[in-house]
Amino acid sequence: MKVFVDTNVIIDFYDKRTNFYLPASQIFDLAKQGNIRIGVSTTSFVNAFYLLRKSYNVEELYNLLDGLSKLCIITPVDEKVIKESLRLRRKDFEDSVQYESAKAVNADVIVTRNKKDFENLGANVMTPIEFLNDFFAKKLNKK
Repeated sequence: MKVFVDTNVIIDFYDKRTNFYLPASQIFDLAKQGNIRIGVSTTSFVNAFYLLRKSYNVEELYNLLDGLSKLCIITPVDEKVIKESLRLRRKDFEDSVQYESAKAVNADVIVTRNKKDFENLGANVMTPIEFLNDFFAKKLNKK
């Protein structure tokens, strides 16, 4: 299963945000265990580096994001993604880019805390908690 992880989930994990860290860490654990494949867009790396520099020194940040790059599929933000995102003319351009980047790798689900930003795109979008509940429910049903 390919799980596209939005930037806010990455920040929740690395910044250990209260109320959001545990679900994010469980998703990353599932990826480390090989139960899911995580997709992260190239723009998420840029945005995460920028946002997390208040919490980490530069060398730590490079090491953290290097580790993330080894754990995930880095999804494209190329000419096709940008042009399609521009064509969508949605309120939040960055979310359109995230959506198109996830679509480019055929992600099964987009995991974000901001589901409303992905409304009406026809994508399977879940919060981290919804995703975990769904994942474990399906796993239990297979047994």
